[in-house]
Amino acid sequence: MGSLVELKDPSKQVHLLLASSNLAEIYVYDTLKSRCNATLESIMDVNSTSSFKAMLELVNIQPNLADKWLFVIDYKKVRSLIKKTMGIFQSDTSVFLLKVNTYKDFKEVKELDIDLNDLYLETIRKQEVQNLLRGYKISPKVVDFVASSYYRDPEKVFALRKELDNGADVNSPKDVTALCGESLGSVQKFAMQLLTDKPKTEMFLKRSYKKRVNVLCDLCDTFGSSTAYNYIKAAVKDILYIKMLYMEGTIYNRIRELPDCFDEKKLSKYNHSLRDIEFELQYVKILHLYNLMSSTGRWRNSQDGVLFLYQYYLELIHVWND
Repeated sequence: MGSLVELKDPSKQVHLLLASSNLAEIYVYDTLKSRCNATLESIMDVNSTSSFKAMLELVNIQPNLADKWLFVIDYKKVRSLIKKTMGIFQSDTSVFLLKVNTYKDFKEVKELDIDLNDLYLETIRKQEVQNLLRGYKISPKVVDFVASSYYRDPEKVFALRKELDNGADVNSPKDVTALCGESLGSVQKFAMQLLTDKPKTEMFLKRSYKKRVNVLCDLCDTFGSSTAYNYIKAAVKDILYIKMLYMEGTIYNRIRELPDCFDEKKLSKYNHSLRDIEFELQYVKILHLYNLMSSTGRWRNSQDGVLFLYQYYLELIHVWND
């Protein structure tokens, strides 16, 4: 696995990127642009046969007013041309950024005979967070909080870095949440908890229910009640799709190579929960939660959310445990 640090390594000419975060993509682009000392005239988007041919004409020529060419390549659109001209990646006058949209393409490029820095930024590792935040006035404790809380939400990590560049003071985890909001990973976790909870008695409502209420209120406070409802409902819908794809035999041990009608980038963020979705969750229970959220409607305030939770858990006790 590659790293963001290697973007500045002069021995690395080719970089492979899979990222759903716009800010992560911008960071990679800006870092390579700076490394190449590039101007607008020395940066080329390669996304068609004509632009690929133009790249071939320039790749071994030293650019004017820049150290190297920067070629930003849309792999999906020119993959067949790349496979016929692999020698271009040996160029000493160029740096290449290969962008892909699916894990299938990411894996395909990695299997080519290219020395590259592979950046899988659908998630972000702790070491990468530490490197990104090094040099800022932020304590190790807060860095650890960012790394653990936003592991599945790289956009928020890069957003925090941008705020720090703009002079924001970050002294505690609360400051991070105030600037970046709750991680959407917490929404996914909450949705999974709703689906894996198995209350057997009303004693559950006196203990675990209170914890769920606290989490829900935090989500409503962070995103707004209506938006929190939308996020949770969307997460349940994603889980429903994954369960359906598993039952159909489309996926097994990893969420990848999905039919075009599904958002693979979005659904792949549940890879860490795939085993639970496959073996622990009932399809009918997921569908029931989704339909219940649809029928009760959006939440105008956190009290609406709490009322929904109460209704949901009562049904789990009196219906789903029979």
